[in-house]
Amino acid sequence: SAELYGSDSVRRYCAAGAAAGDDLPPHVFAIAERAYRKAALRLFALCDDEELQADQSILISGESGTGKTETLKLTIGFLAAASGASGPPGASAAGGAGHTISIAISATNPLLEAFGNARTLRNHNSSRFGKWIQISLDPAGRLAGARITNYLLEKTRVATQTAGEANYHLFYQLINAADAGDIAAADALAPDGGERENSFGFLQHGTAAEVAKITPMATGAQLATTRRCLRSLGFELAEEARLLTLLGAVLHLGNVRLAPSDDGSDSCKIADAAARTSLNRAAFALRVDPLKVEAAF
Repeated sequence: SAELYGSDSVRRYCAAGAAAGDDLPPHVFAIAERAYRKAALRLFALCDDEELQADQSILISGESGTGKTETLKLTIGFLAAASGASGPPGASAAGGAGHTISIAISATNPLLEAFGNARTLRNHNSSRFGKWIQISLDPAGRLAGARITNYLLEKTRVATQTAGEANYHLFYQLINAADAGDIAAADALAPDGGERENSFGFLQHGTAAEVAKITPMATGAQLATTRRCLRSLGFELAEEARLLTLLGAVLHLGNVRLAPSDDGSDSCKIADAAARTSLNRAAFALRVDPLKVEAAF
C-alpha cells in the first residue's frame, strides 16, 4: 500500500538513521537503510568499527510467490532515494551521474521481468532466474554504478510450459502490442512484410490476449514500458527494433514442424508449406540462409 511503501515511508526510514531506526516497525526499508548507513559510514571514515570494514549484502529469498521480485524493487528504490538524500556532512543533494545511475538501476527491474518472469501456477509474475546485483557508491555516498549477473534462467520454458503456465512475458507483450497497432511490434513478427501469423507453437496454453487478461505484465501496453527501460539503459532505437525482431524469430522457429526424411535416414525435413514459411521468416530475421538452416535438420 502507499502508506506502507510510499514516499512518506521512504522518507521516514531514510531520516531514522542509527538513533531512531530501531524504534520503527520491522520493514524492508529498515534493512536497506541499515545496509546503506554502514556502507556510507565506511566511505566517510566516520567509524573505526571492524564490522564496517566489510561490504554490505542483502539476501532476498523465499518460495515462489512470496514477493522476492517486489521486495527487490522496493530495496533498490529505497537505496536510490537514500543515496540521493544522504552524504557526508556538508554534502549537497545527489544529482547528475548519481541520479542517472539510480534511474538506470530502477529501469532494470521491468526489463528483467519482461525477459525472465512468467506466469506459473503459484504466481503471475514469477522470476524464472536468479540474479546478483552489485551496487557501487562514490566517495559522497551516491550510487555510482551497478553490475547485474543473471544465472540459472529456465531456458526450457521458451519451448514448453506446464499446463496452466505461460512463456516469458515479453513474447505476449510483443504479440498484444502488434494486435493493438504497434508498427514496430508488427514488423518484428512479419519482418519480410508478409501477413502476420496468428498462433505460435511456443505459446501453448492460451492466446496472448487471454494471458494478458490475468497477467498485467503480458499486455501490449507493457511493451512500451519495456522499451522505455531499454532507452534508459542506453539502447538505440535500431537496437530495440533488432531485439524485437529476434524475439519474433524465436516465435517463428517454434512453428517449424519437422517430419521424417523420405530416404529413411535419421535426418528430418520441413513438414509442410506453413512450416517452411515460418522457417523462412526466422531465417530472414536472423539474417541467415534458410537453406543452410534446413540442412541442419
